[in-house]
Amino acid sequence: MTRNKSWWQVIQESLQAQNWPLAEGALRRLLETNPDHLELLDLLGYSLLMQGCYIESELLLRRALEKSTKNFWTPHKLGDALRGQQRMDEAVEYYEQALDWGSNSALTVRNLLQVLDGINVDSALKRLNRLVSEGNIAWEEGAIEAALASSSPELAVLVCTLGSSNEAVRAKAYTQALSELNLKGLKELLTSGGDNFSCALTQRLTYLSC
Repeated sequence: MTRNKSWWQVIQESLQAQNWPLAEGALRRLLETNPDHLELLDLLGYSLLMQGCYIESELLLRRALEKSTKNFWTPHKLGDALRGQQRMDEAVEYYEQALDWGSNSALTVRNLLQVLDGINVDSALKRLNRLVSEGNIAWEEGAIEAALASSSPELAVLVCTLGSSNEAVRAKAYTQALSELNLKGLKELLTSGGDNFSCALTQRLTYLSC
């Protein structure tokens, strides 16, 4: 009992310090005597994920998922492991499972939208609209991060249209509208912002278009 407690202390401290190799070693030691322990499988899968060992991470997380009590982080991490292997369609499946299991994390939203954006930007836009209609509380934070990382401006434009006032996202959307000389689209973005800068620029654009 004392020995097991000591290994758990090593695991907790190494995870907190993000010392993934040390955490891996301690977890493997405990799994020798508890090979089907749900939390150990999950944590070892996570430690391997953070070291880029995606294939073994996937195998362990699938074992953990079979025993899971619907902790949404397990399918989320499995999605990350599959994404690391460039198996994007499968990654989407497990991010969606994480959402179905109640994920309220912006990380799940961000990762799902990023993967969808890489597959087909239209699918990312449709899924973002659904997240908002479903009342997901993490949609804005996750969508902002995905939009800023995207190589295309479409997500940023939609995030603004949906009411986000994030300055970096709005700047990306404004830049796109200006590059297209899309005054109508720019006015719509500015109107949706509601901040002082947007209101002032809207008035200026209205004057210029008269």
